Order: sequence, then structure tokens, then C-alpha cells
Amino acid sequence: MQEYNSPEEYIKDVQRYIRWSRVKVVATRELSDHINDQYDALRENGLNQKEAMRKAIEEMGDADVVGTELDIVHRPKVNWLLLLIAGVLLLSGILISAMLTSISLTVPKIIGIVLGVCVAAFLYFIDYTVLIRFPRALYGLLSLAAIFGLLYELWNGFAPLGYGFLFYLLLCYPIVLVGILFYEKNSEIETKIIHYWLYAIFPLTLALINQAFPVFVLLLACELFIFCCGLKLKWLKWN
Repeated sequence: MQEYNSPEEYIKDVQRYIRWSRVKVVATRELSDHINDQYDALRENGLNQKEAMRKAIEEMGDADVVGTELDIVHRPKVNWLLLLIAGVLLLSGILISAMLTSISLTVPKIIGIVLGVCVAAFLYFIDYTVLIRFPRALYGLLSLAAIFGLLYELWNGFAPLGYGFLFYLLLCYPIVLVGILFYEKNSEIETKIIHYWLYAIFPLTLALINQAFPVFVLLLACELFIFCCGLKLKWLKWN
């Protein structure tokens, strides 16, 4: 076993075997505590600092073995059942659409389906904690895309009943609003309720301009639900 001069060196070596970067620190935090506790116990038994540290690290085991075991425990698990259900629903939707419309799949439709599957896969495997770490940036990017979608549909004419490109972008706002609410729950903003509704009103306004009344109702219901949850959890306050 390789000798280490400090717990940091040993833990850094262990972390090399953990592939999920988001849990590297969390997965090795307990390991650090064990080393320090064992070090204190060995010091009480009369060992000098260097020998106590060496022995405490040695008792943890080989870094490659420990790192591999932690990687297995903390590796993200794919919910194959969920993916299978999503695939069946997707195929069913395509078949039902083809049967009802009697229109064969065209190249644009195929491209749209492929892009939709890619986006769904990306959202499934993405590190979802980005929603609570960078909610304002995501809100800004989503709003830019929504404004672009609105301008595009204003130029080319609204889709029937508002079911266009903008419609599906607006459906993403509740997710981002939850991230914003969580991010700001510990902020010093005294009027968080007003602040929340300033974020919430923008997508509602876009829905009205786009004549997407179904998504307006859905958005309003989601935003009211999020607002009530924020009040219940005391994330929102007036002063």
C-alpha cells in the first residue's frame, strides 16, 4: 500500500476512482472523519503524529479498492422501467397520430421526433441540481428563447389555439420558478412575494400575447401551487 503524508493525499487518490463528480466530496467526507477519529485514538495510545497518521490512513485500506467501492455505491442508477414506459408512450403517440391523421411520417416530423427524444434524454441524464444552483441564468436563457419564439410566431402567424413553439417553452417556466424560489429562500430580500410574482407574471404575459389560453391557465395554476408551497414552507415572506 502506498504511503500518504496526509488524509488529503489519500482522499484525493480515492476520489480519482469516483466518476460522478457531484458526490466526490460527499462520498469521502465520512472517510475523512474516520481517519481523524482513528488518528486521535492512536495519539492517545502513545503514537507520535507521523506514525499515528500513517497508521490511521493505512487502516482505511487501499485507495483504489475504497474508491472503486464508493464509486459503485454512489453511481447514479438509471430507471430502466421509466425509460421503457416513456418509449412505449412515445411509440403509441406516433402510431395513434399516424392512424388519426392518415399522414405518413415526413422528414421534418422524423427530425422533430428525434430532436424531442434527444432533449428528453438530455433532461433525464442532466445534473438536476443545476436548477437550484443557477436558476436565474436558466430563467434568463428560457426567457430569451421564449421571446424569440414569440417574435417568430408574430412574424409567421400564430399557431392554432397557440399550440406552437412558444407553447412548449412556456411549460418549462414552473420548473425554473421552483429553482428560483429555492435559491432565494435564504436571501435577504424583504419582499420575496413581490419578487416571486415579478418572475411569474412574465410567462403569463407571453401566453396572453400568443393567445395560448390553455397554457395560460396551466401556468397560472402551477404558479399558484408553487406560491402556496412557498408560503407553507416559509420560503416566502412579506417583511
